[in-house]
Amino acid sequence: MKTTALSGASAIALLIGMSVMPTAFAQQTVQAAPQAEEREQPDSRRDVVVVTAQKREETVQDIAIAVTAVNSEMRQEIGLNSLQDFTNFAPGLTFSVANDRIGMRGVNRNTNNFGIRSGVSNYVDGVYYPSSIIATASRRAIMVDRTEVVRGPQGTLYGRDSIGGALNLISKRPTDDFSGELYLGIGTFDTRTVDLSVSGPITDWLRYRVVGSRDYQGEGFLNNASGLETEGLRTNGYNYEIQLEGDIGDSLSWFARWGH
Repeated sequence: MKTTALSGASAIALLIGMSVMPTAFAQQTVQAAPQAEEREQPDSRRDVVVVTAQKREETVQDIAIAVTAVNSEMRQEIGLNSLQDFTNFAPGLTFSVANDRIGMRGVNRNTNNFGIRSGVSNYVDGVYYPSSIIATASRRAIMVDRTEVVRGPQGTLYGRDSIGGALNLISKRPTDDFSGELYLGIGTFDTRTVDLSVSGPITDWLRYRVVGSRDYQGEGFLNNASGLETEGLRTNGYNYEIQLEGDIGDSLSWFARWGH
């Protein structure tokens, strides 16, 4: 009889323990959930990118078209210094520097003859550029706030030459607080680069931004056996820009830019 009583008590204790254990596990799961949520919060620099590919500001996660967007912070971290670099980052994008031919989703042009237009349009701050080289050369990395590769067809939003897609460059604007950037570069063939920008307020309603760049390559990429000075491509150029932005009331502003 004692053995039976002990067995019954053990069974009751076991049932109580089994009923308590799931509750303890549930409490542990609930407590661990906030930690998982904290770990999954996106990095604002990499994951939350505001784009204007559809002519209005949206996050890249909410936009309903295929677009690869890179802001200035991501561009510096990844090392995207030219349109050629973007071909390794944006799926479906191709570019030939020698022929000035940009392609997207297999849509390209096979000749540079007069009257033959590309299937990918180029825009800088909403202004159309017929040449990808001209569009990107006018915008140094220090000048660009965001680069959008919008896959086509995009004729409704971007008009002609956009059956393959569109390349959209958005410039950095003057800032409300004083800020500055400086980038120095050195490379082979006696290559040196300098990029400098200064931005800040003039008055409560007027802001400015000044940008300057210098490219220098003192040596060519080949040896000329004839003894002539020509040694291949050598560079000695500069690029500068001045911006002004002002407010007209609470909901209207103007923007002016001059560069060379």
